[in-house]
Amino acid sequence: QDLTVRQQGNGGWSYYLSGEVGGAAKPQSISFTTATVVLALERTAEIDLLEDRAMLDRGLDCLEAMRSPKGTFSYFLNGGSLATSARSGDGVEASAARGPVCGLALLRGDRETAEELAPRLKMYVEHLPAFGAQRRKALMHAGLHTQGSHYLLYDYATAAQALNQVQSEQGFPKALAKKTRAAVLREVRACLNADGSFTDNPLLGTTSATGLAVLALVNLVEN
Repeated sequence: QDLTVRQQGNGGWSYYLSGEVGGAAKPQSISFTTATVVLALERTAEIDLLEDRAMLDRGLDCLEAMRSPKGTFSYFLNGGSLATSARSGDGVEASAARGPVCGLALLRGDRETAEELAPRLKMYVEHLPAFGAQRRKALMHAGLHTQGSHYLLYDYATAAQALNQVQSEQGFPKALAKKTRAAVLREVRACLNADGSFTDNPLLGTTSATGLAVLALVNLVEN
């Protein structure tokens, strides 16, 4: 019920409650937020507990609309309806980390293939060092292309999940799977603390960071 109320007119979800100085809400959806909700709804549908399939379909439509010709997913889809919405935040350097989770949500919704998800993982690995360089920094969006430290372990966990989903698919490049696993594992290890916990942004603490790190490691285990 809460997700139904919070679904935007263009079909996605946002973590912003307002977008103007006066507090007026600006109609918009955020790609990785929408992907996270869509993944949850897809899991709910798998166990026959999703009462409103239309809500999931609208979320998938929104995610598809946020795919840019560059192969990235925009940060925002701005507009009160899907027909009138426009993308913003398509830059490859800043948006590469959104590709795996958004592609995974579309893959599980039969809106994308493993072959289409492969270049998203490739792009993610290429730009991963710039994100990793922000680890343990309290200041957010401090990277050259606004990369931040506050989503790092979430991105590692979802990239590992996406890899685990597609690596056994016929035709998925084994070299890319190996390279992706090694790159994500390297970055997860760099967030390890002496006591066994993990940190990406120190202001967020170690509890959720450690949980996300464990999720990443579980999906990085080679079968």
